[in-house]
Amino acid sequence: EKYIMRHTRALINLSAIKNNLSTIQKSINNPNKTSVMAVVKANAYGHGLVEVAKAASEWGASHLAVAIPEEGRILREEKITCPILVLGLIAPEEASVCVEKELIVTVCADEHLEPLIAAAKKLGKKAQVMLKVDTGMNRIGADYEGAVRLAKTISELEEIELHGMFTHFASAGGPDFTYAREQEEKFHKLVKKMEELELRPKIVSASASSASLTMPGSQFELVRAGISMYGLYPSNYVQEKQKLEQALSLVTKISYIKKLPANTSVGYEMTYRTKEDCFIATLPLGYGDGYNRRLSNKARVLINGNFYPVCGNICMDQMMVCLGPETNIKVGDEAV
Repeated sequence: EKYIMRHTRALINLSAIKNNLSTIQKSINNPNKTSVMAVVKANAYGHGLVEVAKAASEWGASHLAVAIPEEGRILREEKITCPILVLGLIAPEEASVCVEKELIVTVCADEHLEPLIAAAKKLGKKAQVMLKVDTGMNRIGADYEGAVRLAKTISELEEIELHGMFTHFASAGGPDFTYAREQEEKFHKLVKKMEELELRPKIVSASASSASLTMPGSQFELVRAGISMYGLYPSNYVQEKQKLEQALSLVTKISYIKKLPANTSVGYEMTYRTKEDCFIATLPLGYGDGYNRRLSNKARVLINGNFYPVCGNICMDQMMVCLGPETNIKVGDEAV
């Protein structure tokens, strides 16, 4: 028996993702020196890990970044060969798959090296690592002294190769860059020290989506395109300076239309009342599909080229839209 696909679906525009990568690249001062890492963690921000990774690779991203080794393993099995960084810290038991699949592992403490050394010896190949430096995000990362010490330790190990070094800004979206500048200064100081000690890796990275545009002095050899690659702005300040194209649309078809008199409640908790006689359309889409319940009575939907307001609380797999007192819209029309 043939399965009928549900009308509600997410449509991903891969051309928009490539265009956004090009926009990000245009903000780079020296494209001959600085390349772009496409961040495809968390199923490519919900856009589809494999499809987006392939599109970014086709565009020319020099690196990909994932959150966990499993995502990297999937990409390797899809024949993606470019360097792939695991941004989060791995569990010791994940070291083998990282070395086997040639994933770059984030490290920031001595204990992170031990399982990689063991895996490298067992598999007969070098482990690739990037040293994460904490300049003020206070999430993961080595401090100044710890980073220097760890880089020196890695340089003396046959089993591990230091692919690069990176940090992350806590707030680079402006308009206040006071804290970001403090982080930037700390990182530049560390990079200079690494150069003096001949420990600086070839690839240094500090800028993610915001900083790639707002802090050109910290572009180094690699900028990391995350949220902006998908057409979303990390801050209002960035939105004023950069034009991006959203890559994801939620699309469905109207399942039901009814006419209600004025002063009639719609949906759970009666949070919406009709102001006049009007038509209400029901859509088979809700927070179970990722359409946030906080959008209740706030968002709008595109139907046949016009916008209509969401009315009433969004349900798990249904929501309502007010079409106004007169309408030519019918059941089966597409809603975006």
